[in-house]
Amino acid sequence: TAGNMVVSAGTTSLSAAGASDVVATAHASSASFTGTGLLVRSTRAANAAFKLLEGTANGASVFSVDGTGAVSAAQGLTVSAGGATVGSGGLKVSSGGITVTTGGMAVGAGSVVVSTATDTTGGADGAISTLGGLGVTKKAWIGTGLTVASGSVVASATTDATSGTSGSFNTLGGIGVSKAAWI
Repeated sequence: TAGNMVVSAGTTSLSAAGASDVVATAHASSASFTGTGLLVRSTRAANAAFKLLEGTANGASVFSVDGTGAVSAAQGLTVSAGGATVGSGGLKVSSGGITVTTGGMAVGAGSVVVSTATDTTGGADGAISTLGGLGVTKKAWIGTGLTVASGSVVASATTDATSGTSGSFNTLGGIGVSKAAWI
């Protein structure tokens, strides 16, 4: 039927008894619809003290949008298309870590900072570990030591040495050689 339903005081409750019933449907039937399918509004100013929307299952909250627009979900977030963009405030993962299954990760500006101070005892532990290689386009600074388990260390620069602190390879300490050296 045409017209509007208005409840001016009190609350409205819709219920369905069937196991697979749809309790409520908001349907904009115009093929050129440009309005709002569902509007939830509050006279109170934006505030986290109230919820604009809440979904519960057997009395437990599983989804809510508070009065500031913050969204809480009891389970994870799945984005099937279009990706996810964080406009400000960053992304914080409080447990479980981040797993990238395909596509890699790119940092367009800023730095990647790992605050864990775990030292390494091999190639599969430490604050950062990789199953693949490591490519560094600019300088690398190693704080307390560098170990090469197999293969060799190659300096590709061809700079001639003119002192003890110049050339392709230099050290402020001595050099210990366990096997033959060719100079």
